[in-house]
This record gives sequence, C-alpha cells and structure tokens, in this order.
Amino acid sequence: MKILKVFLLSFALLSVFGLVNAEETVDVAETIALDENVTAQDLGISEPNLLPDNPFYFFKTWAREIQSALTFNSVKKAELRGKFANEKLIELKKVAEKTRNSKVIAKATENYQKEVEKIKEATERIKETAEENTQVGQFLDKSVQQCILHERILLKLADQVPAETLEKITEAREQHLERFGEVMTRLENKEKIQERLETNLQQVQGSEFQDFKNLEMLEALEEKVPEAAKEAIQQVRANALIRLKEKVGQLSSEGLEKFSTYTENISGEKEKQMEILENLKEELKAVPEIKEILLQSREKIMEQVRKEVTEMNCPAIEKPASDFCAEGRIIVKKDSKGCIISFECVIPAEKEIRVKSQKPQACISLWDPVCGKDGKTYSNECLAKLAGVEVDYEGVCKKEEQTYCGWCGDACIKMRFGEKKVCPLIIPPEGYICTEENGQCVAKPESTQSTPPSTRSQKPQACPLPSKFSSGIICIQVMVYAMNPQTQECCSYANPCVAPSNWSIFYSLEECQQTTAIEEPLQ
Repeated sequence: MKILKVFLLSFALLSVFGLVNAEETVDVAETIALDENVTAQDLGISEPNLLPDNPFYFFKTWAREIQSALTFNSVKKAELRGKFANEKLIELKKVAEKTRNSKVIAKATENYQKEVEKIKEATERIKETAEENTQVGQFLDKSVQQCILHERILLKLADQVPAETLEKITEAREQHLERFGEVMTRLENKEKIQERLETNLQQVQGSEFQDFKNLEMLEALEEKVPEAAKEAIQQVRANALIRLKEKVGQLSSEGLEKFSTYTENISGEKEKQMEILENLKEELKAVPEIKEILLQSREKIMEQVRKEVTEMNCPAIEKPASDFCAEGRIIVKKDSKGCIISFECVIPAEKEIRVKSQKPQACISLWDPVCGKDGKTYSNECLAKLAGVEVDYEGVCKKEEQTYCGWCGDACIKMRFGEKKVCPLIIPPEGYICTEENGQCVAKPESTQSTPPSTRSQKPQACPLPSKFSSGIICIQVMVYAMNPQTQECCSYANPCVAPSNWSIFYSLEECQQTTAIEEPLQ
C-alpha cells in the first residue's frame, strides 16, 4: 500500500512538473510569435487569394498599374506603392508556406523587389519634406512601421525557404533597407530622423523583448543607409539597448531563463544577435547571474552560427571552449565565400586603458568598433574619445600582414605571415626572388633593389638553392640551418635532405650562429 502511495505521489509530482515545463514552453513560443509573426492585418491589407503562381495573376498586376496611373498626387501614389509592396510581401510569405519550389518563390521575391524600386521612384516625385507637408510626415510614419514589419517577415522567411532561394531573400532584405534609408534621408530633415524612428518603433506591437529584434533590424539598417542618417540610427540603437538592459536587469531567475530561451529560438541573423548579447553582457557585467546567463546564450548561438556555415559546405570549424573570451567580444572571421575562418576574441582597449577625460560623459557599450591611433580597438568612438585617443579608422584594428617567399621542399611559394602551411616558412637565398606566376624562385634581376626579408646577412650567393633528392628517400620534414664552410653563413632549408652536402647541419639558428662566432676568428 505504501509503495502504491509513493508511486501515485511521484506520478503527481512529475505531472505537475511536466505541466509547468509545457506552460513555460508555450509562453516562450507565444513571446517569439509576437516578435516574428506578421499578418496581412498588421500591414493594413486583406489576405490575398490570387498568388503569383496562379496563371491569372496578371489580371491583378494590370489592376494595380491602372490604379497607380489614375493616382496623380505624388504622396498618395507613394503610399499606394507602399500598399502594393505590403501585398506582394504577404503573397511571398504565403507562397513560401505553400510550396518548396524555388522558382516560384524566386518569382514572388522578384515581384516584391520590383515594387520596392517603384516606391523609391514614386518618392522622387515628392518635392516637399515632412516639415513642409504633413502628408509626407504621415507617409514616413507608415514607412518606418512597414520597414520593421517587412524586416520581421523577411528574416523569418530566410529560415524557411530552400537553401537555393536564401540568397534571393537576403538580397530583397538588403534592398528594402537601403531604399528605406534613401527615402527617409530625402524626405526628412537630418535632425528629425532619430525622433521619427524612436516614435514609430514604439508604435509597432511586440513582446517584452521586442527591443532585441529592434536592435537587430537597426544594426542592419545602419549598414545600408546613407551617411547622413547613420548618427541618428546609432543613437536609436543606443536607446533601444538601454531599454533592453533595464528590462533584462529587472528579470527574475525564471525571467532570465525565458529570455535565454527566446534569444536561442527567435529567427534572424544569429551573428547580429550574438553581438547584441555581447553588448548586453558589457552593460550588465556587474551582475554575475545575468552575465552567466548571457554567456551561456552566447555559446549556444555561436554553435548555431557554426552549424549554419557547415550546412553551406564549408570546412568544419572547431567549437571554442565554453569559457572562451568570457571577458571580451567574440568576432566571427569569414572568407569571401562566407565560410568561418576562426572565432577571435577581442578585448576592447577601453577595458585596459585608464580614462583620461575629466568631463562627466556616459558611453554605452554599443559595438561600433573603431581603431585608435594607438593601434588598439575600442568598442565605439565615444569610448575612444573618453580614453583620450583619436580615432584612426572605423572597424577593428587590422593586423599587419607581411608577404614572404617561402620554401616547401624545392619549390618556392608566396605566403603571408601567420598563414598555416604544411612546410615551414623558409626565406629564399640572397639573390633570388619568388614569382607569383609559377611559385618558383628565380634569379633576381639586377634592377631589383628590394630583397626578401631574411635573418641571414647580405653576402651574395652565400646560400644556394635547395638540392633535389630522389622521391624514394624518406626525409624528416624539419627546418634546419646549414653553415656555408667558406662564408660561415647560416642558411635555412626545409629539411636536411635538401641542404648542400658536406655542410654542417644545425636544428636551430642560434646553435648555427654560435658555431659561426667561434670559427670566425680562425679565418
């Protein structure tokens, strides 16, 4: 009887625990839905029945063009084109939900892209600014809200469409952000852009964590807008980060777990989301519990980034350790194909340099990196100035790369300092250069003044080219130094087998030079 009671009690506890977990999962799912699901009603249009894959869709196109031709007011025409763009984006969304056919999805995407271009053309006919015409201001308000909602739809589509269509969706996202920036800077005074963006961000409905998604959109927007609008968007980003910081800073342990699950499952650009977590971590680093949760979330999102590129047929990249870069920022380095080269840890210089400014000034830890004239990376221009350092250029400080000629066996190749090669870096003999055409070393023309970098002295012809040896010979692949018996010169070679015969072999330059120093007085 006791066993039965224990069993029933355990079952009841498990049921309650499972119910709580299920409720929490549903709660997070509903929160995510608020920030990524956009309906036709949200965009102020009706649900489309005729889609681009229908053979009678051209009737819809004709009706739109006739309606546009009969609209003569320039602002009303731009608004109408905005409405058509809303309709075409919802059509694209429905097509993507209906089929996996990449050609059909690509066609619907192109329809949307063409309409985005027509919005720009229509706004070029508007001769007044928002300050001069209230209708223009109302059009811009709609444009800001539509931009946010369009970005949400396109980001979610990027996670849903087939891989062969992803590039097209990405192109559409970048285009709509770029065109929005151009329209905003043309029709709004520079000083008013921040206020209009701030006001309309608050008008778009979302969850308690919607500033997380807003920050992602704002960063993407900043990359595309004209220079005149960048400062305003940076300030809007800073304010959104402050609001998110205050929200996260007030969360209970359960709320922090919910936020962590939200960030790991929300659609979007995971690299940008990882950067937002880095910004939050810097702002809330004084609270150990929050910092730990943010580090755990960052690690999980970093793993998602790693898997995404692996699915692109990129070489596998090793996952960093869980405690990697706990006090710094992780930067994802990619090649021209979008494959990850490495995860690098950057410790912003403001953490190491004592602030020199005596003026009270607040800088937020927004990641807009700049390279100071001291050769160090700062999180943003504000923090660099606070440290008393003049900005040299935007972006993370570039590592100086030097080009060398290198030897692999009896072949000469061109390589950069720091590159990983199978063969060690060996400097060609004095008097020879490396040609890019065939990767071989040739005699240096008499007119050539520059010489390859070398640790050897500049005695001509002191180090002959490596010897060739039979492919059947097994030779240890270790860099050696051979001493020229006539000049006492230390010459480097890829392995002992290619060094000149009858020369003394050493396995370190220091050992060779010490021997040379002893023998030189005897000459």
